[in-house]
Amino acid sequence: MTKTISVISLGHKPNNIIDKLLGIKEIDRINFILMNMLDYTLPPKVRNAVNQTYYHEVRFLLTQLGANRYVSISDSLSALLKENDRLDLDEENLALISHISQIDQNSKNLKTTYNILLDENGRTDITLHPLVNENPNLLLFKGKKYAPLRYFAERGELLVDDPPESDKKRKYPDKKYTIENLELLKSLKFKDEIGDLIDNADLVIILATDYVSLATILQSKELKNQIKKTSTPLAFVWTLDEEGTENENTILEAMGMEASLSAFAPYLSELADYVIIDRSQIDEVEHLREEGCKVIVEDFYEDGVFSSSSLASILSIGGINHEVDDNGESSSNTKEIINDAKPISQLLESPEESGIVKEENIELTADVAEENDEVALAEPEKIEVDDVIDEKHVETVTDAIEPFLVLDEEEWFDAVNRAIDLTLINLAHPAYAWLIKQSKNDSEKEQEIAESLISRWIESRSITSRKNGARLLAKFVDEHKVIYQQILQRHMMNSVREKQDEKRRQLIFLYHLLYEEADDFTISLIGSIVRDLASLSDDTKQTVLETSKITILQLVISKKKLSNIAIGEILQVIESKHGSNAELWNILTSFDANSVAIEMVTRFSTSKIEEITRRSSILRFTGSFYSIVSKVIGAWKAGDKVTLSNVIGSILPEATLRKFERMELARSVEKLRMVQLNTLADTLSKDIKNVEKLITELIVNGELQAEFKLIDDKMYLVALDKKN
Repeated sequence: MTKTISVISLGHKPNNIIDKLLGIKEIDRINFILMNMLDYTLPPKVRNAVNQTYYHEVRFLLTQLGANRYVSISDSLSALLKENDRLDLDEENLALISHISQIDQNSKNLKTTYNILLDENGRTDITLHPLVNENPNLLLFKGKKYAPLRYFAERGELLVDDPPESDKKRKYPDKKYTIENLELLKSLKFKDEIGDLIDNADLVIILATDYVSLATILQSKELKNQIKKTSTPLAFVWTLDEEGTENENTILEAMGMEASLSAFAPYLSELADYVIIDRSQIDEVEHLREEGCKVIVEDFYEDGVFSSSSLASILSIGGINHEVDDNGESSSNTKEIINDAKPISQLLESPEESGIVKEENIELTADVAEENDEVALAEPEKIEVDDVIDEKHVETVTDAIEPFLVLDEEEWFDAVNRAIDLTLINLAHPAYAWLIKQSKNDSEKEQEIAESLISRWIESRSITSRKNGARLLAKFVDEHKVIYQQILQRHMMNSVREKQDEKRRQLIFLYHLLYEEADDFTISLIGSIVRDLASLSDDTKQTVLETSKITILQLVISKKKLSNIAIGEILQVIESKHGSNAELWNILTSFDANSVAIEMVTRFSTSKIEEITRRSSILRFTGSFYSIVSKVIGAWKAGDKVTLSNVIGSILPEATLRKFERMELARSVEKLRMVQLNTLADTLSKDIKNVEKLITELIVNGELQAEFKLIDDKMYLVALDKKN
C-alpha cells in the first residue's frame, strides 16, 4: 500500500530527522512543506549591488539533498557575493542562494522555483512546497533601526539602512523592540494544495529547529486552525534546546512568548495529536499532560544521530511500520512509563506514554499474577482485524484476561480507560475483547463504559482512532441503544447550547462515520437530535438558534435518507406548534422542495397540510420552492399519481405509494358507502388480506370513517357519516 507523509519544516537549520526520512523504504513519497514566512531580502553592503534574498528552509533542505553537487558559480561572482553577503556564508551556500534567486526571478512563482530546483536534483520520491504565497515581511524595530526577524536571530544586529517600503513617518520606541506587520500573520492562510497534501497523507510531522520559526506560525491563527482541522494523525517532534538564544529570546519577548517547552505546551496541545520529546526532557511530561498534550518519550540520539527506533515510533502513528536496522533498538524498548501506573498496567501504559503500540509487540504483563500466585495470565491470542467482531474470539481471549474482573472500582475504571485508548488505536488489540466481555458481564457498569468510550472517541484526532471508535460503538449499540443514544444526543445538544463550535463540528464528522457502521442507530440518533434542535423554545438566544439551524443542515445534508428524516422531524415539530414557525421553514427551504412536499403529503392529512401551509405565510415568498410544494399538494388532493411523479421528477417513495393506496381505497369506500370486501379487493386488483390491512390502517389513522359489518355471512365495509 502506498504510504505518504507530509513534513512541515519550521526552521532554518539542518535537521538530521530529515536525513533519516529520506532513506525510509516504507515511505513512497514525502511532501516537504517549507516555511517561507521568514525569508527576507537585505540591502547590499556595497553601492550599485543588487539586494540579496535569503531563502533559508529550501536552501538547507537542498543542501541535505546534496544540491551542492550541481550548483557552482564563477570565481568573480563568488567574490562579489562574498563582498555583499551579510551572513558570512561559505562559497557553497552563497552559490546556492544565488542559484535559487536567479530561478525565482525568472519564474516569478515560488512553487515553480521549488519544482525546478527539485527537478535539477533528480528526486521523484519527494515534493517541495512553500507554506504560504505571501511573505508578511516581519521586521524587528528599535527606534529607527530594523532587521528581519530571522536575520536578527542569526546576527543579533539591527540595520541602519532604510527598510523595505520605507516610510519616513515610522515611529517606534527607542528602549524596546517592536515587531512590524505581526498583525498580518493572524489572517494568513496556505493554499488549498497544502491542505490537500496534509489531508491526504498517512502522517503529518512538524519539525521545528528554532523558536522564532515556531512562534511565528503559532501567531498565525488561521494557519494553525487549518493545520489542526486535518483528520490525518499529526506528530510534533520537539528537538529544540531547553533555552533559546539571547537573540531568539529578544524576538519572543516582543511577541509576548517565552523560549521553553513548558511555555509552548498549550499551543502544542491545540496543534498536534502527539508531542514526541527526548528522554532528557522527561521532567516536562507532567506539565505537558496537564496542558492536554499526548506525550511520547523517546531516546532521540545515538552517537549524535537521530535514532532509528525513535523514527519507527513516530512513523507508527500513521500506521507506517518501519523496520529498524539490525543495530537499532526496538522502539518498544525505549519507552518510559511517565506516571504512577496502577497494577492494572497489564494493558500497557496509555498510548500517549508508550507511543503507538505495534500489534506484534503487545503482551499483557503478569503484575496481577505476581500478587497472586494462583492466577496466571496466558499470552493473548493474536487477533486479526477482520475477526474482531467474531464472538468466538471474544470469548477465547477474554478467558486469558479474567483477572481484570476482580479489580476494585477505581482500578476497574482505570482499566476501562486504558482498554479504550488501546482499542481506538488498534481494533486487533486484546483490550477490545476485554471491553466486550466487561459490557456483557456487568450491565450496571455499561453506563460508565459508554460515557468513557464516547468521551475518548470525541477527543480522538487521528482518522484511524475515529474510524475504530465508530466500529467499536457500532458493536456496543446493538445491545445498549438507549444508553448510547442518550449520551451522544446529550453531547451534541450541549455543544450547541454552550457554543462549543469545535466540539460540535467534531461530533458532526464522527456521527457521519458512525452512520457508515450503524446506519439504523445513527438515523434514530440524528432524528432525535434534529427534533430537539427544532424544538428549542423561542426565548433561546438567537445565536444558539442560528447554530441549531446550521447543525441540522450539516448533520444531514450529505445523505438523502438523513435529509428526509430531518424534514419529517421538523414538519412534526411545525405541526405540533402554533404560530408561523418561520425559523423552521427557513431550515426546510434549504432542502429539496420535492422532498419537503412529499414528506408533507405522506405524513399529514389534506386538512392538516392546508392548515400548516396557511400558518406558514413565509412560504409564499420562497418563489419556486412554494410553486413546487403547491403543485405536489394539488396533485395529491386530485389523486393523480402520474402528475405527482412528474412534478417531483422521480418515482414516489414506498411510504408515499402506500398512503396513496390507502387514500384511493378511502375514496372508493366513501363513494360506494357500502361494499362487500371481496368485491372491493377484486375492483382494486389486490389480495383481500392486503385490503383488510389497508382499511385497518385508514380507520386507526382517522383517514376513513367506516366499520366492518357481517351481513348474511359476508363481510361488508360500511362508511359512517362524518359527524359520527
